[in-house]
Amino acid sequence: MEKMISSPQNIIVFIIYLALIIVAIALILRNEKKLPRILWLMVVILFPYIGSVIYLLKYFLTKRNQFSGY
Repeated sequence: MEKMISSPQNIIVFIIYLALIIVAIALILRNEKKLPRILWLMVVILFPYIGSVIYLLKYFLTKRNQFSGY
């Protein structure tokens, strides 16, 4: 039987992946209203990596536009 050995790179990638999802969910829960919150949570849960990246891009681009006066 083959033993499963994790390399340090795999562990680091997994930690980054997990942190990405946790940060996205925390921002969704903190910043979105009722219906958009539910929709964004569904996107992040169904498509964790892509959904998290899309939400974080949306969040930071929206914040940047608010600070620049647009």
